[in-house]
Amino acid sequence: MFAKLDIQTGSSWTVTLSHELFEMLADPWINWCAMGSDSKIYALEVCDAVEADALGYEINGVLVSDFITPAWYEPNCADRLDYKQHVSKQLELARGGYISVLDPMSGWTQIDANGDRGPRIVPGSRRQRRKLIRPAWRMSTR
Repeated sequence: MFAKLDIQTGSSWTVTLSHELFEMLADPWINWCAMGSDSKIYALEVCDAVEADALGYEINGVLVSDFITPAWYEPNCADRLDYKQHVSKQLELARGGYISVLDPMSGWTQIDANGDRGPRIVPGSRRQRRKLIRPAWRMSTR
């Protein structure tokens, strides 16, 4: 379904596919978090901070999503914060990027590169499912 929507909106379905694959590899159950160097709790969404199609890169002619490294969350010996080096400091969001942050008072919120609320949460998306408490999870029918 996402591929059809991407094609209709002029977005790259290969970036979306690789984005979701990278995030499934990093957090297969959509329940891992990382403590940022600012002591806030961030969803382990490894592509959201560098989300935009324009930030992707090609592998054998196929456009794929950029992704952040563990150094994005906290200092370590890595030589980069994201693979294509679009961000220059920890917890920075590239233009078009966003991230989910846990607010102890209101639950999960999203911020974008401007510090505003992030993109609309689409029903059925990973972002929407992340907001569900475990008892509300449903088993797949496939």
